[in-house]
Amino acid sequence: MALRPGVTITTQYRTYAQSEAYPIALYAKAAKTASGIQFIQSPAQAAAVFGDNTDQSPLTRLILLCLEGGATGVWAMCRTAETQTALETEFASFLATQGEFLVTDVEQESLLIAMMEVLEEQGVRKILFAAGEASAQQINSMRCVLACPAVKWEETGTVNLAAAAAAVLVSQSSRITGGNGAKMEFFGWVEEFTEAQKEEKMEQGYSVLELSGGLLTLIRGIDTCTQDELGNTDYRYFNLSTPLILDYVVGELESYLTPLCLGGATLDGIESLCAAKLMQLEQEGYLSAYGAPSAVAEERDPSCCLLTVSFTPARNIVTIQATLLVQL
Repeated sequence: MALRPGVTITTQYRTYAQSEAYPIALYAKAAKTASGIQFIQSPAQAAAVFGDNTDQSPLTRLILLCLEGGATGVWAMCRTAETQTALETEFASFLATQGEFLVTDVEQESLLIAMMEVLEEQGVRKILFAAGEASAQQINSMRCVLACPAVKWEETGTVNLAAAAAAVLVSQSSRITGGNGAKMEFFGWVEEFTEAQKEEKMEQGYSVLELSGGLLTLIRGIDTCTQDELGNTDYRYFNLSTPLILDYVVGELESYLTPLCLGGATLDGIESLCAAKLMQLEQEGYLSAYGAPSAVAEERDPSCCLLTVSFTPARNIVTIQATLLVQL
């Protein structure tokens, strides 16, 4: 069984909750080329595998920032691809890592779009963090997070650590809240905006999270596009909560339904099983409410059905509605 989520949201929200860590994986240039995905747990191990901590090894610097930010270990893969086709192939293999939050040093918009498309094509439940000023209109996905301004070890450095800093901040927050109010100790150099620039960025849909010694401003990927009063497309997305709680609920439904639906299942049976799992998630405190699931046969493929679920995360007022393709 494979579930491919699509989501619409009835309202946006912001709340705070207890911490819950997410595993981080890094994909960047390194001074040393190591084969495959490596699990790194110390600065010494990072330097031995990927090269010393200098601007010549962005991957090592990203690893050190994550470890300093509280990660007990990170998965890391050296980026060797130079062309877009090679990058897509290499990045696809990187998705085998156990990390839920992915970080890259890629800043070129066309390459980020290619990476985003790989995420969407494979239907993975992972979120990519990238630095720079790429267009949110082009990076239109709930699977891509753009971070700015520059976060570096020192003002003269060239490696932008904003993507890793953003991932670390959010990784230490709740699955339900997606990072609001998170703080991280970082004693490097952070490029700050003037008050006027901050106001302009916030009007454009940027959200501010705090780093010690400076402000890290994030613009997040989008789950859906809406229209403003003038009919223009609104690409703002303020909170990572929606994909995080959606990923968790979808994952729980998938692991619960798969063994029970082997050998075939009726539409009524799928609805009943789904309702039972949602009730369990409510009792466990993840959801405050849920709607009656609806399963209908997929017209073009008799081996599939469309399962619609709606639920409200605990302690919030948002209602998430997801339509899932269930392949039996």
